Amino acid sequence: MKITDEEAFRFSLIRVQIDSDLRVNEDIQKHQQRKYVVRTIEKLLYSDLLLEDIHELILESE
Repeated sequence: MKITDEEAFRFSLIRVQIDSDLRVNEDIQKHQQRKYVVRTIEKLLYSDLLLEDIHELILESE
């Protein structure tokens, strides 16, 4: 797969993570697996998880 816009691709991965968090009550196993796959792809491609970084910043500011 060739990624033409890395930033847009990363935001797509984040959208899938957020969608999985919102729908986890519908099918827990499906959405946990989906989130795991997306987080793994993000970690492999970008070496960190953007949502975790944002979450840590929010916790530090409180």
